Amino acid sequence: MKNPLILSVLFSFLSLTSLLAQGGKVPPPPVGPTTQMTFDDDEFEFGMIEQGEKVQHIFRFTNTGSRPLVISNATGSCGCTVPNWPKAPIGPGETGAIVAEFNSKGKMGMQNKTITITANTNPPQTLLQIKGEIYSSESGVDPSVATKLKDANKKSEDQKYQMSVFPNPAKDQISLKIEGAAGQSANLEIYDASGELVHQQTAKDAGTSPIGINVSNLSNGQYYISVKVGDQERVSLPFVVAK
Repeated sequence: MKNPLILSVLFSFLSLTSLLAQGGKVPPPPVGPTTQMTFDDDEFEFGMIEQGEKVQHIFRFTNTGSRPLVISNATGSCGCTVPNWPKAPIGPGETGAIVAEFNSKGKMGMQNKTITITANTNPPQTLLQIKGEIYSSESGVDPSVATKLKDANKKSEDQKYQMSVFPNPAKDQISLKIEGAAGQSANLEIYDASGELVHQQTAKDAGTSPIGINVSNLSNGQYYISVKVGDQERVSLPFVVAK
């Protein structure tokens, strides 16, 4: 069995190396007692997208320790990956989210980007990954072939359930349409741009008709709706509130 202490030291070294490779300074973790954060998933694969497209993902986590969790920083491995995180302490047993947006402008080929989370955990740095491939119509890739590859690389939940949010931008209410989910329950969570959870609701039959969500109490800005249908992994969709 591998020694936990060795694994901890090795992980901290890899985190430090990743940060130094970005040309930035390693931010100090918050001072005080440590806790533990556990992510639902620490890796997101967006498949194949066309150059210039943006993809979003919500990395959900839980404070599984016994002390308040304080995140002091979240840094992307390049300017094209923009993470946002909750600024307020997160109590034991409570959940939060890291909101990440990857901009493929000026990028080509296979991509493997990292987001380094610094918090009062042990080790103080946690790494998240965003992976995928970018193609350009000018690179000689047949658009029809690229579309097939893109569809083939999508996760199973994207193939099974097609989702859309409308109207977008919204004023008082949005509707979430989920195709192919008749008889399935759906858990919905809305996060603001900083990763704060601002709304939750559950729909027992997600595929019968569009699900109405009241957003009249939300201020203007960009939000992300995280959708879990049945036992499938979550899908994140962006929308804007403009009143």
